[in-house]
Amino acid sequence: MSPAQWDQTHVRDQHRHRFLSLFWKGFLFLSLLMVGIGASFAILNHLHLERQFEEQQKLDKALLNRQLNDLLSRSLTRLQQIGPVLTSVGNVAEALRKKDPRLLRSSASIYTTIQHDLDIEHLELFDASGSAFWQWGLKASTELDSAQEATAIRTVLEREEPSNLLVCRTHCALRVYLPVLVDGRLAGAFALRQSIAQLVIEYQSLTGADIAILIPATPAETAKGPLAWGYKLAALTHSTALEPLIAELSARNPDELSQATEVIQSWRGRYFSVHSIPLQAIVHAEAAALIIAEVTDQIDQIHNATRNGIFLASVALLIAELLLFLMMKFPLRHLGRLAESLPLMAQGAYAEAREHLIAAKRTTRWQDEVLILDDAALQLSQQLESQARAIAHKTRELAAERDFVQGLLDAAQVMILTQSSSGRILTANELTLQVTGFEPRELRGRPFRSLILETKVSEEFEEHFAQLWSGQRERLQHETELLCKEGTRRSVVWVHTRLKDQNPNDVAVLSVGLDVTERVEAETRYMWLANHDPLTGLYNRRGFHEELERIYGEVEKSQARAALILFDLDHFKDINDTVGHLAGDELLGKLASELKTRIRKADIAARLGGDEFAILMPHQGLEGAMAFANLLNTRLKTLPITVQQKLFHVSASIGVAVIPDHGSNIEDILANADLAMYQAKNSGRSRVHLFSYSDHARERISDRSYWKQTIQNALLQRRFIFHYQPILSLATGAIPYYEALVRLRGDDGTPIPPSEFLEYAQLTGLIREIDRYVVEDAIRFLSKNRDSGRFTAIHVNLSASALSHRDWTEPLKLALKNREIQPERLIFEITETAAIADFGTAKDIMDELALLGFRFAIDDFGVGFASFSYLRHLPVQFVKIDKSYVTYISGNVRDEAFVSAITTLAHGNKMEVIAEGVEDAETLETIRRLGVDLAQGYFIGRPAPFEEAPSIEAEDRTTEASVPR
Repeated sequence: MSPAQWDQTHVRDQHRHRFLSLFWKGFLFLSLLMVGIGASFAILNHLHLERQFEEQQKLDKALLNRQLNDLLSRSLTRLQQIGPVLTSVGNVAEALRKKDPRLLRSSASIYTTIQHDLDIEHLELFDASGSAFWQWGLKASTELDSAQEATAIRTVLEREEPSNLLVCRTHCALRVYLPVLVDGRLAGAFALRQSIAQLVIEYQSLTGADIAILIPATPAETAKGPLAWGYKLAALTHSTALEPLIAELSARNPDELSQATEVIQSWRGRYFSVHSIPLQAIVHAEAAALIIAEVTDQIDQIHNATRNGIFLASVALLIAELLLFLMMKFPLRHLGRLAESLPLMAQGAYAEAREHLIAAKRTTRWQDEVLILDDAALQLSQQLESQARAIAHKTRELAAERDFVQGLLDAAQVMILTQSSSGRILTANELTLQVTGFEPRELRGRPFRSLILETKVSEEFEEHFAQLWSGQRERLQHETELLCKEGTRRSVVWVHTRLKDQNPNDVAVLSVGLDVTERVEAETRYMWLANHDPLTGLYNRRGFHEELERIYGEVEKSQARAALILFDLDHFKDINDTVGHLAGDELLGKLASELKTRIRKADIAARLGGDEFAILMPHQGLEGAMAFANLLNTRLKTLPITVQQKLFHVSASIGVAVIPDHGSNIEDILANADLAMYQAKNSGRSRVHLFSYSDHARERISDRSYWKQTIQNALLQRRFIFHYQPILSLATGAIPYYEALVRLRGDDGTPIPPSEFLEYAQLTGLIREIDRYVVEDAIRFLSKNRDSGRFTAIHVNLSASALSHRDWTEPLKLALKNREIQPERLIFEITETAAIADFGTAKDIMDELALLGFRFAIDDFGVGFASFSYLRHLPVQFVKIDKSYVTYISGNVRDEAFVSAITTLAHGNKMEVIAEGVEDAETLETIRRLGVDLAQGYFIGRPAPFEEAPSIEAEDRTTEASVPR
């Protein structure tokens, strides 16, 4: 087809249809589209706001219902718990037994004293026949007729279980009827009354919502009253303002109370959310609660938001229409001139496009802008054709590079983001999407700061980011919490780098994030373990010592008083031996829970180790501390604790000391409270003893002073000696290790065992000096026996104090520096309780020494409460099973199972197992069969000076017969 023929065909096609320019088509279509979008947005926004409001109302109603139920339930439970307390503090049992109410006159003063705390209006006591026996408090109300009172009391006496009533006549009150047991038999009943007015006020204060209590009305009252539901108002907050509203609701829906409260109520230009709650399930009364919450502000906000949305949409539409008109009017004039040729270029038909342009140029007689545009279009077609070939080739190369780079980003185990110069996210790699849970479209364009926890965005943080985005800062590194889509949080270390060159799509910042959540959680756990006992959740010895120092300092400044209570459980070892250590742990956990419910918020409870507990009571005097201790002792004796379907009654020996009366420093306070506890134990257990400077206490203090002086002299004169006990290898029959056991040489040269002086060394703080002495002596011993082939290494015992203080490690470091010892020949033994008492510090000290080549063993494993979940984080190479599981293991299935389980777990964690307390050949064969690695005990060899200690040379390491005796 020639150009002329093409022109004729094009003209005929134009005349075939009515002409409407592209400008008007696009303008009208886009205008209608924007109007539809604006209207849809306004409608959807309004519906969304209403749906959000309805959902919030459902949540608010559920919360208000639960809070009312909880408040009434707690009040009833509290009244039910008060009965046994009132019985225990008065002469109720004696009065009922002797049927003499005069015996209760002295109790009235006690009840009056605690009236404010217990919040009781009236208390009445009935005997076993249901007759009134004695009453106290406000004058008895006539709200209950005698028949209802008698029915409630008869129910309590027959069923021997509490009963309650809600009664509203002159005023509303909760009544609770409780059975009174004397010597395990029913002796009468208590009737307690508490006004509900305080509960209504408390509920309004707690929730901010108003509440009305509705009770059934008599027909006469219904006829007179404003309510048509068969109820009358018994209690109402803000009654002057809200009573007309309730009357209006009753008039609108007189048939059913629930129908009157299903929708938002409009009243006097305000809106209220009203819903009812039946109270039959909580109190035995045909009553209901009406919860009233004003929602005028929320409704007004919805209306205002809708109006503002419509207004803004209209303004935006007008501006958009004007801009659209200006944008389309002028460019479309020129578009028609190239409409024939440019589509051909777009399709890649460059030769055909040039043919059309040349033909059009021939028909043009005058030089004008169109001709210039045609010439430019011709040149453009030629350039586009050549560039299209080059671009196609380059596109193939870039696609390959893009796929490679994207593969690297997605495979990287770090989060990678790109940000614009305004801080908005442009791209994210696959790991970022996985961690945050967002889709790519949800992250694109989102501000980076929206991913960071709001509380972590400080002014300094904002300033640093502003400098980064503006180019004033080249690099920024910080750690923060990342908010994921589902609401979870991840700890991430971010490194943001400013890109120097101008990049496409406004990419200005490259952000790389490393997820360190597990590390942060582990650090948090270690910090908690540093001050808390993992078994009970109470403070450990280290944390309690810090709190005691703090409170003691406050007492010295304020001249106030504080009390320290120490106690341990009587015969707790019998429980462990009877039902096992796991059951003992469970019992300790339940005891800790009981302590948490008994102490005040300001009090501090701690488990110092084993079954020893402490309670620090700030701002508490002697009388209050003794009262609490006696009450705790009584509670423990009467509290049944079920463990593994077995019932236990525990008791405690309790010592009490007052700060600062019983010590000029915290060490004295702890020691004196400990003395008081032992005096309570020596007095027959299950007792409370207040420390005093009596003769017996002075004797104890004198003993402590004597041993303090003796230990100090022994340290100066180097009178601590060591006996060495062999440790046998069950695999080779050799003795690779010896345990160095400390002794104190007395004035007459007789060795004194550690059981006599270590307790006083701990009390006086000299245990740290003994630890240092032991380490220094071990260094001298190893240096002296450097070339000895008699043993591989020696075991040295350390106290718990060594794992919280580092001073004893300095001689070790100096000896290594001077090449005096080989670190692998020295093994430190620590108890499992000491290892977890100050877990964080212990781990740091042990890790530091382990890096130097020293090794560690956990001693007495099984008698404390550690577990392999903690030991896995410590550099431990040996586990010594306590002799209580080994000495009588032959034929004992439970002990064999325990030793076998510990051995399996230890081997799984690459630890060797040592069995203590091997006293005969049968025991040795049993532990050998169970896979134990090493054995120690009198059957292997008794402790003796090193020259006299048993040994087996290398040529004797053959059979079982080579075991020394």
